[in-house]
Amino acid sequence: MKGSVLLLALLFLVIPSVSADNSCVNCHSNASTILALQYWQQDYYAIWYASAHGIKNVTCDRCHGGDGTKGEKSLAHVGMRNSSDPASPIYYKNLPETCRACHVDIYEAFVKSKHYKNLEENKLAPTCTTCHGLHMGIGKANPLEIAEKCKICHNPEMGVRPGIPAEAKDALLLARQAEVAILRAHAYMDLVRERGKEAAAADKELDAAQEAVARSSIQWHTLDLGQFRRTVTAASDSAEKAGTAAKEIFLGPMPTTQAPPATTAAAPPPTAKPPSRVCGPTALALIALTPLLLRRRGRL
Repeated sequence: MKGSVLLLALLFLVIPSVSADNSCVNCHSNASTILALQYWQQDYYAIWYASAHGIKNVTCDRCHGGDGTKGEKSLAHVGMRNSSDPASPIYYKNLPETCRACHVDIYEAFVKSKHYKNLEENKLAPTCTTCHGLHMGIGKANPLEIAEKCKICHNPEMGVRPGIPAEAKDALLLARQAEVAILRAHAYMDLVRERGKEAAAADKELDAAQEAVARSSIQWHTLDLGQFRRTVTAASDSAEKAGTAAKEIFLGPMPTTQAPPATTAAAPPPTAKPPSRVCGPTALALIALTPLLLRRRGRL
């Protein structure tokens, strides 16, 4: 329950108001328009609103075509094509080129991958929305879902590197851990600066961590998981060093703990069960929203 409350609270913090001068937004946020849609289409506006594109005010016409400056439906929809039309900008083979308009570095990395080569050759292959969400729910690849998507092709039945789903999930979880470590380091750095202190060494490590995470998001699209893991591991190490250094400046050197003297009268305490590494709802909410929070703070 607490995790759900935190997730909702964080969503209100990171989701801005959308553009009011775009006819796509104005029309598709209207109750009468939503009610006229098929039941399974009625949540599209809400899904877009909470997506990475909604948060950045990337409106419908940027990907689907049409003219968001026209108020009349027939004029606003001029040039739009169904996603099954090979001439549509959102036809599965055309998506990399469509997304390239904003994501140039990622496009250039993706075209080096085996996935892109298969797309060009009309073979079964993922495209941008396979990992980042169908319809309007575009967002960062979720490590808790990515394995199932990879299994579409990478499974024992097809015999195409069935170990890839688990490897991809583990690699993305490492990236999320690095982002959480960066957020923690930022918190201590802010506390240090608020007290008029400096932490040059910690600042340098934090810059290195952020640069590595930014680089890894592009590297991921080459599908070289080994290179990606090395980069995010280095990012996590730098972020941990930055956080530890800033914490020590803020709190002072941490005292060395000593074990209590042994006694013969008392029975030895039971062995404590190590804490579970499985994320609870609050941790999952933070992991899912960390990239959005960092972008909002201008730090990722």
